[in-house]
Amino acid sequence: MTGSVSESHVYQDVTFEVSTLEFYIEAFTYYCELLEQRLKVMQENVLASKLLDDKALMQTPLSQELTRAQSVVQMLQNRIDNPKWKPLGDNADSVTMIHRYLDLQHKTVRYIKSVASLYLKYLKSERDSFARSSKASKTELEPIDARIRVLDEKITGGVFDDADLVDLPIDIPEDTQNDEPIPIPLSFEVFVDIETIEQLRDAQSKDFNLSKLVRLCEELNRCYASECYYAVAMLVRTVLNHIPPVFGYTRFSEVANNYGGAGVSFRKCMQHLEESSRRIADSYAHQTIRDREVLPTRSQVNFSSDLAFLLSEVVRVLS
Repeated sequence: MTGSVSESHVYQDVTFEVSTLEFYIEAFTYYCELLEQRLKVMQENVLASKLLDDKALMQTPLSQELTRAQSVVQMLQNRIDNPKWKPLGDNADSVTMIHRYLDLQHKTVRYIKSVASLYLKYLKSERDSFARSSKASKTELEPIDARIRVLDEKITGGVFDDADLVDLPIDIPEDTQNDEPIPIPLSFEVFVDIETIEQLRDAQSKDFNLSKLVRLCEELNRCYASECYYAVAMLVRTVLNHIPPVFGYTRFSEVANNYGGAGVSFRKCMQHLEESSRRIADSYAHQTIRDREVLPTRSQVNFSSDLAFLLSEVVRVLS
């Protein structure tokens, strides 16, 4: 069972656009390529070649998974090529030209969603690498982001609502997730808005080099997305310790209590940021090992609103 739906439950006459089925085929084709690459590595491995003959290799979980994935490709392609016609009144011809009707078991729906999610993860990592390596503008990225959002919608709603992801035997290759420059996973909430980071990167200042601040913001996003909340707390404190000279001070407590360039609301937010984030970060940094621990949560380290206020003032001052 997955939720309240049996794995063997059959959804009848599920409607898909042909373009959606083609996206699923594209996702499974990518997945098959990954599986084939891993199988090739196994075949070329000296130890594996000594212990496993061709028949044994064909019976490995990776080989069986490849066969399963290829069968889904064939099923989807067959449904595109040989549609199951379903009369829809006077508009039947125009509708069925772009739609297909499938009978799918719940376990197949879960499998399609899982493979398509893996493929989307790959596409998003490629998008982020492109955004960082080429310093692409927001205008350049908008059509890519719009397309990714459309593809995301192809595995949400309808029969996919009750479909949990299944564990796949492989993930996207690590070399698609380079540390330099840092990619920002699109499927997660960011800690520092991407537009703010771009504004900091573009800011021109003869007195301050903002490359470290930009990098700290990127690492905050990556750690927050990866649920590395200890690191998030430490990075927030590092940002606060790094920024004061922009406002003419040496310590952030001085900024919080004395800076008057942005009004009373700004000062109150900075005082909250100073007091709360320091207490939490100090607790995490200096607490020695003990018999019981309570790990930090997302909400405990989320100072993103106050930090956004601070960074926007940095941009304003340096503009």
